[in-house]
Amino acid sequence: MFPQTTLFLVVDDMEPLRRVVRATLKNLGYINVLEASSGLQALQVLEKTFMIGKPVNVILSDWQMPGMTGIELLEVVRTTEQYAHLPFLMITAEGQREQIIAAIQGGVSSYLVKPISPAALEDKLKAVWLKMQQTGVAPGVGVVPITPAPAPGPAPDAAPAGA
Repeated sequence: MFPQTTLFLVVDDMEPLRRVVRATLKNLGYINVLEASSGLQALQVLEKTFMIGKPVNVILSDWQMPGMTGIELLEVVRTTEQYAHLPFLMITAEGQREQIIAAIQGGVSSYLVKPISPAALEDKLKAVWLKMQQTGVAPGVGVVPITPAPAPGPAPDAAPAGA
């Protein structure tokens, strides 16, 4: 399991849900928990903690938030050198297969569907920690977020038909 000194960042636009996750982490023995109410605010917290030498160790983020969604935050995290290694757990009401696949393709370390139980969060944290101990990196790290491919068309050097 993550050390008790782990610094968590909980990102959710709903304050009561941030409070529930914080309380669950506290019950698991974690007291170093920061909060952000949006993806943009999360990026500010990540930057500030990095600059003062006390960086965030784990991100727990909701999917649906105004301004910057959790999946957009995940993409920024995975493509920013100083944050790309961070475990990123998506905690969301989005439980459809397409959303889960999108999160996996985006490099999420784990995925929980709300409402979450303390046992489910503990199990996911243990699984991510175990994977990190086995491989040296958090699950999802190294995944390049998928961007849509360009529409098919004629090759640039293709001669027009009948030429």
